[in-house]
Amino acid sequence: MAMVSTKTPSALGQQATISTPFNRIGDSFSENINLNWGMNFRNGFFRFGSPAGVGVGPQGGGANLGWNTNFSGGNAFFNLSAGQGSRRSMVMEAPSVTIMNGGTGVISDTVQRPFVISVVPVVGDLPTVPQPQFGPPAQSVLQQRLGRLHAEGKSFGVVSPSDAQEAPSGTDDDQPLRLVNRSSAAAPAASVAAIQERTAREDAAQAQADQQELDLLIARAESAIAKGNPGAARVYLQMAARRAEGDLRQELLEKAKSLVVDRTSASANP
Repeated sequence: MAMVSTKTPSALGQQATISTPFNRIGDSFSENINLNWGMNFRNGFFRFGSPAGVGVGPQGGGANLGWNTNFSGGNAFFNLSAGQGSRRSMVMEAPSVTIMNGGTGVISDTVQRPFVISVVPVVGDLPTVPQPQFGPPAQSVLQQRLGRLHAEGKSFGVVSPSDAQEAPSGTDDDQPLRLVNRSSAAAPAASVAAIQERTAREDAAQAQADQQELDLLIARAESAIAKGNPGAARVYLQMAARRAEGDLRQELLEKAKSLVVDRTSASANP
């Protein structure tokens, strides 16, 4: 389905063209006088003033004057500049809109400038960048705590009798934080012989516990055999073999294997 629209002379007569003229006239004028002087020497320089033509408006005619001299290890200079400038403009705009007679029309002229950023140096040839400030390193929380304890006549890990009496008491589940009676550095270190003796006692206790568990498994296996339950006996013997070593382990594995053979033979010959 298509629709064709044609304009008749009567329809054209109902339209109206509206124009809105805009006239803009601008005039700007500027003058500037710049002074720039300084010295350059072997290990540094000194400069004062701004370069010519910085931070001024439209340029026109101008004059520049300079002087430079050299001396032992450096030179000195002096610059003077002056200028004038002007700018004039005239702009006329007449936007038009065609609408139906008696209707409403809108004309919009919008200029958007989100942001404008500019930096103009006023001293030297380049903008001055702030230099970082270097100071003494900040003390950590632990160092501050140690400093307060030292000022109070205390040391880390040592508590005075008055502080020990004032320490609050709590339950076994929620003990309050407090300083210990003596520092770990003051406690004598354990000797090598004492460490070896303690390790030997722990190893002996562990070996005794393993032997008791092994004897219990073997006893349960023998009890299962006596009750006619070779399946449970085989499981106990395998568990005991994993905990045994040497000839005893081999003997337990062979005995568990013989229980499997005996059970197979018994099922084959009812």
